[in-house]
Amino acid sequence: MVARRWRGEGHMNYRRLSGRAAVAVVLALGGLAGARAADPVVERGRYLITIASCMYCHTPGYFLGKPDIARRFAGSDVGVEIPSVGVFYGPNLTPDKETGLGAWTDAEVAAAITSGRRPDGRQLAPIMPWRAFATLTKPDVSAIIAYLKSLPPVRNKVPGPFGPLDPPTSYVMKVVPPEVQNVAIQVGGSLAERWCAGCHDVARTPQGASAEANRAPSFKAIAVRSSTTRESLDRHLSAAHTGMPDFSLSRYERSLLIGYILSLR
Repeated sequence: MVARRWRGEGHMNYRRLSGRAAVAVVLALGGLAGARAADPVVERGRYLITIASCMYCHTPGYFLGKPDIARRFAGSDVGVEIPSVGVFYGPNLTPDKETGLGAWTDAEVAAAITSGRRPDGRQLAPIMPWRAFATLTKPDVSAIIAYLKSLPPVRNKVPGPFGPLDPPTSYVMKVVPPEVQNVAIQVGGSLAERWCAGCHDVARTPQGASAEANRAPSFKAIAVRSSTTRESLDRHLSAAHTGMPDFSLSRYERSLLIGYILSLR
């Protein structure tokens, strides 16, 4: 009887100790979670990204009046159209490795914030206010990056970017200045000078007989052909062909070149 009582009391003590240990573990984990949530660097980043209104351009539904808070910073479903430049959608800023910033290094994220430069070398759309962020201190940039890394990763690939001749696939807001300067055509002309002038006369006014001496037709001659369309040019620039340098153009770059060629009509 005594032995049984002793075992019973021991069992009860073990259960009490186990329960207390479990409570201690829960409290400890809760304390760690609370400590992480109260990380002053992350909180500083949250504060900065809030006053900078970054969520407006980087959260689905925000421009439609119904922000999807569960997917905050996962990228916009409404693009901004800049005449003659293209349509651009606020990208996914969550740490998703395939559609967000998960595969970017801290240095690459910092470069995008303060210089508007992506890891692939492409300049971010003019609507990204990186010039205003260029004066941020390094600790503040690091705090923003820490906050973005603390977000839950959300898989969401935003549309685009779309060139000025590409039809967008989602909602668009248009920016219409009083006078539109055809920036895209100027950029397309610069690309033509850099990449195509070795074989083609890319000038708006071909240089007479010298144009005929080229082994490739002038851009003006290509533009005025009845068979020349945006689609035919895109097919030609997308496929390898005789005399074409061995490099690949992005869809956006092709769109800029095509816009320049069609402007020569």
